[in-house]
Amino acid sequence: MVDQRVERGLASHRATSHLEAWQRDKPHFEAVRYDMGTLMTPDESGRASVDISQYPDMQAALDDAYERACYMNPEIRGKMLAQDQEKQRKAQHLKTARVARQMNIGANSTPGNYDARQNRDRGGAKGESVRDTLKRSIAELAS
Repeated sequence: MVDQRVERGLASHRATSHLEAWQRDKPHFEAVRYDMGTLMTPDESGRASVDISQYPDMQAALDDAYERACYMNPEIRGKMLAQDQEKQRKAQHLKTARVARQMNIGANSTPGNYDARQNRDRGGAKGESVRDTLKRSIAELAS
């Protein structure tokens, strides 16, 4: 009898520790914890919206219950959608910047703002613009 109570106490402590560790990176946990419990509790027919037995581990079940509970709450869902849009906007900005760096295009670059060092590296005279190089090449070909 005492062993069973000790075992149940230890199991409860392990579950509480696991839940505390899991919730650390869940900013809306306190707001949705009761909804999560409702989703994970079987109804009269014995079925739960988030049936723990259908997941590979408890963390996967908690993740799904958390996501569903957040989606059920219009205020939290709006915040999460706004965060996702901001992440996508930042990712697109970083991608654009990376492509621009690969193409060696600065933020203020225009066709007339070409770096003469690039032209020199491609065989142009020092300080000569692309336009000057083209004119010189055309003149050489014409003669």
